[in-house]
Amino acid sequence: GDGQWNSDNNTADVFQWKKSKYIPVEDYVYPDPTKLYLGQSISKFSDLKFPPDETDVIAHNGDAHTLAAIMALYPDSGDSHGRGKIYYLSQAYLASTPGWYRVISDSETPYLEKVRTPDKLSVLDKKRMPMQIYLDEEANKWSIRMLSWDPRTSGTEKNNKGPSFFRNSDGKAVQTQIKALSYYRDRLFLASEDTLVSSKLGDFSNFFLDDPANITFTDPVDLRVSSNVFTPITYLQPFRDFLFLATAGETQYELLGSENQISPLSAEIAPTSFFPMTEDIAPLVMNNNLFFFSKRRLFIYFSASESSGQQAFELSRHVPEYLPEKFKSSTVSAAHNTIFAVSGEESNKIFCYRNLVSGDQIMQNAFYTMTLGESSEILNVQATEDELLLVTKGSDPTGRQLFSVQSMSLIPDGPEVARLDNRSDLTPLSVSYNSANNQTEISVGVANQELNQLVSTGGQHEGEVIDVSVVGGEGSTTLLRASGDYSHLTSCSCGTKFTAKAELSTLYVRDQQNNIVSGPLNLRYAVFRHRNTGAYDVKVGRKNRSEKAFSFTHNQVGSSIDLGDSSFYEKDGVFKVPVLGFSDDLVITLESSSPNPMNITNIEFAGKFKQIASTLTM
Repeated sequence: GDGQWNSDNNTADVFQWKKSKYIPVEDYVYPDPTKLYLGQSISKFSDLKFPPDETDVIAHNGDAHTLAAIMALYPDSGDSHGRGKIYYLSQAYLASTPGWYRVISDSETPYLEKVRTPDKLSVLDKKRMPMQIYLDEEANKWSIRMLSWDPRTSGTEKNNKGPSFFRNSDGKAVQTQIKALSYYRDRLFLASEDTLVSSKLGDFSNFFLDDPANITFTDPVDLRVSSNVFTPITYLQPFRDFLFLATAGETQYELLGSENQISPLSAEIAPTSFFPMTEDIAPLVMNNNLFFFSKRRLFIYFSASESSGQQAFELSRHVPEYLPEKFKSSTVSAAHNTIFAVSGEESNKIFCYRNLVSGDQIMQNAFYTMTLGESSEILNVQATEDELLLVTKGSDPTGRQLFSVQSMSLIPDGPEVARLDNRSDLTPLSVSYNSANNQTEISVGVANQELNQLVSTGGQHEGEVIDVSVVGGEGSTTLLRASGDYSHLTSCSCGTKFTAKAELSTLYVRDQQNNIVSGPLNLRYAVFRHRNTGAYDVKVGRKNRSEKAFSFTHNQVGSSIDLGDSSFYEKDGVFKVPVLGFSDDLVITLESSSPNPMNITNIEFAGKFKQIASTLTM
């Protein structure tokens, strides 16, 4: 036809379309074999005349449904109404693969554009595929947009199905949730249930074969991981020379390829370790090592190429029941060799793990916890360079919810800086002393109802630690009250005091290979070496006995006890504490609630040890 839509024939066209029957173009017998019809099959492009006739650009491609589909998929090429003569290339010709081609120009190359096949299930619904979060620089805000995904342009729904998890066992389309995605080896990988698929090499938007009759190494990959047990994939983590597959079952997999190439001809998924994994947070990569959490446990994973035996090892054996069962968020600070994981049970707690490795030896394997106020809820955590960023939710005295981003430096401050949570260095808005009750009211330009301590940084009271309580405030101010005369207070650091507490794990005697030697260890005393450290307590607890505290305070005769005064903290010192007990009976902790630093550089224990040869009785 002339390519124009006639509205008078709309009813007739729709009626004929409903009665029509789909016949594969390669099976259709054309009336005149010497004439090229719309949609006719050709074996090579040399059968056509180039440049095409101008009428081919606006040739009618069938009914309104075809026009609408072409116009929606290809709005920026060819005729704006979706017109253009369509041919079917039945054989590969030079660099062109078989499929449907539409005439888009009669004046400049390219004259033809490959378009979708007429079969059903040829187009991926971009509303159900992953979307992109991007920074809208003009609006200065983050936005979300849908992406364009390439349709099937060759083959049929039988031999070029696309991602298999979008079909059920009968081949019908189903809506399924994509659980994980990752970029690896220039491919976009998607996982749903126990199926892993990838895009074409170098084309993240294409999940269909270029030519079903000639599968190449650039074509998409589609694999299923389950064997004896159903193991749905939860996370994908690129690591070294393989893609790590975390699952909801008790099996971990690696995606490998022949000669380090991932392709539909060589891709292989191999089960490598068999441990339970949490579904709450993704596996983490830190300093060339892979870690994953389980309920109350943390594992380090070794690739199949470097491990001849067990490929995952539990790092939390020495602290059983210390980690939570559920997690909310996690991050890694590679510069500080630390993993941070927010508890899913107590959302004001961050569980931390520090790992130092020298060669194939683990030199430090330590766990500790950071706890915020009970009214704070940590929503997310992210480490960046030398900072740890927290997104928290709290409330003010009126019950209004407050969301904030808090920053914590991972580099220790100098000894003169007050150790206070939510610390603000400021000048008081007003200071009023009442001699009748010997109390001072201090107004500060910070809206924080949890303030309970000030450290004077200037004037007559410089260096003094002042305990305060909140008695009022409005807007961006808080009114504090302290016992004593602080009328000359000129500048201060204000914040919330906290308790730093370190509990030592059970002590063992180890050989040169860092293996535990069997036998009783009877400890006599401990020597704690510190640097730039103020007051702290060493508490020793024994089974069925009350805990005993030993306090260190560095004082000099005739000096004031002020923060920042060198007479208050000791630059380098030693604190000796009696322990007296078997190592497996002792609980030793270090505590400090002072705004001064507590920096323990070395701990040594003295005692008696008797080695006992271990035996195994069958």
